[in-house]
Amino acid sequence: MPDPRGWILGIDVGGTGSRALLQRVDGTDRRTFVGDRARATSAGTRALDVAAHLAHEARVACDDHPLLGVGIGATGLATLLSTPEDALRDLANALDAPVAAATDAYTAHLGALGGRGGAVLSLGTGAVAFATDHDRLARRLDGWGHLYGDRGSGARIGMAALESAAVLG
Repeated sequence: MPDPRGWILGIDVGGTGSRALLQRVDGTDRRTFVGDRARATSAGTRALDVAAHLAHEARVACDDHPLLGVGIGATGLATLLSTPEDALRDLANALDAPVAAATDAYTAHLGALGGRGGAVLSLGTGAVAFATDHDRLARRLDGWGHLYGDRGSGARIGMAALESAAVLG
């Protein structure tokens, strides 16, 4: 049985910002943290750097009680980062806690459907659809970023509005 004084940490890193929720296993205390947005560079995404910063900030807030696990959902992990394993292993070692990471589309699916099969459509700054039965089927549609895809997203709609205004102006 996990230490009831221990903590679990969930981190959501997105294109417009990030946030983390640190919660005691027994549910008696919750703390939130806000961080930077994931930035894409020529080397890929900075999402894991943002997550690491939030994780270290949360670790300090654990009051010397164990951090029992960290879950990270981050935009760009599937397309903008070729080898996240080293960064995740280093973070797990630094925090002395297990760390798991997945794309934000997958974590949205888990959150919305509670581990059941099905499909989700996430529309915000970006746009992505994800479906899986957790057995044989896993499909992602779009989620390629504002320069290539994200049709139906806030970024795409905003760009269309700016283009229309420029033509009319």
